[in-house]
Amino acid sequence: MSVLSNLRRWLVRALAEEPVALLESGGATRSDAPPCGTCEALRSELVTVRASRDEEQRLGEAARREHDEARRLHEDTASELERVREELGETVRRQHAAEVALAATKKQATLGASPTPTPPQVTAPPSTDPLAEPKKSTPDGRGRRIAELERLLAESDDRGERYRHRAEDAERDLESRSEAHARALETIREEMTREREGHKRAVREADKRARSATQRAVDRPESLGKTPRSGDVRTGVAEVHWSPGDACYEAILRELERADRSIDVCVFTITDDRLARALLEAHRRGVTLRVLTDNDKAEDEGSDVARLERAGIPVRVDRTEYHMHHKFAVFDGRRAITGSYNWTRGAARNNEEHIVVTDDLRLVTELGRGFETLWDRLGPARD
Repeated sequence: MSVLSNLRRWLVRALAEEPVALLESGGATRSDAPPCGTCEALRSELVTVRASRDEEQRLGEAARREHDEARRLHEDTASELERVREELGETVRRQHAAEVALAATKKQATLGASPTPTPPQVTAPPSTDPLAEPKKSTPDGRGRRIAELERLLAESDDRGERYRHRAEDAERDLESRSEAHARALETIREEMTREREGHKRAVREADKRARSATQRAVDRPESLGKTPRSGDVRTGVAEVHWSPGDACYEAILRELERADRSIDVCVFTITDDRLARALLEAHRRGVTLRVLTDNDKAEDEGSDVARLERAGIPVRVDRTEYHMHHKFAVFDGRRAITGSYNWTRGAARNNEEHIVVTDDLRLVTELGRGFETLWDRLGPARD
């Protein structure tokens, strides 16, 4: 460690005082100089240091040259951009001058004067600008200028004609599209009218079938396969169901699912979606349905009356200031239900209600006649 320390101190002093002479002489002039072998090693290390320093200088010079080249390219690019901008401005000015000259020429042509307009001063060289005024106003120069302006005017007229043709084509296309749209709209309206008429016919036919089926059941109950026994029109069904609970709802649902010919419903209010779905299902399987209800309750929130009517089921309502307060239904002209029970969820969950289910033909017939009377007296749900 002491030898290395002495060598390091000597090298610092030698490089500070006489680095080149000391090492190139092959010896030392101070008393603490290291031996010659060490000098050779130091000389080699110094050569390496010098080579590294020269390489660093070379790399620095190369970096400076690249930097200068990049700066020069940036300046050239900026100059080129400025030149392009100036040329663009010059082009705009020349175009403006041409427009002014054309306007003046058109005005003079209209007034019958000699087309010798003096265009505004432009910076473009006269030799390259066909619109610039010649240095000497010679007849030949004026003739060439008039010819050039006439050519430009003709080109402008041609462009205007092309634009007019394009505008006319666009107008014709728009008119054609408008006519096609109008025809399509008229077709849709006609189809909607036909569908509406078909719906009305279907409702009238359903109403007619319901009337016919009910009348047959009232006039000739034996035609429905239920011939009453002599002296007794009872056939065995006489049930009473109570609520709260699902007993009333289940009894009504059973009769709706069992009916295969006709269902006449006369109920103050219908909001139980389960029973409404059963009515719609019966309608889909071909059962003839009619519904009587109160006009005020038909408009209540949650009422299913409009839903039934949209499905094509005939509906009639009481339009007086009073209420149509009955709650009964007749099925196939052979069975009937009656009582205090409205067809609502509240009647099933909360109210004290009841219904009677019967196939007593005297009761069924009287309820059927009552339904027909009400049907004739009440009006349709929609005008």
